Amino acid sequence: MKIRTRNGEERILHYHNFLHTRDQDQRIVRCYGNNVTEQKRLEAHLRHSQKMGSWSI
Repeated sequence: MKIRTRNGEERILHYHNFLHTRDQDQRIVRCYGNNVTEQKRLEAHLRHSQKMGSWSI
């Protein structure tokens, strides 16, 4: 999921949601998100580098 911070920067978050059922009457939803912006930027840079490397002789 992409979000924009208050200062206008874009962040990419990867969310995890879990439903826990303790008994018939009690259900708990747990959610958390990880900021994967830097990881995605590095992956894109690596893909670009590999693409450019495939052009060399």
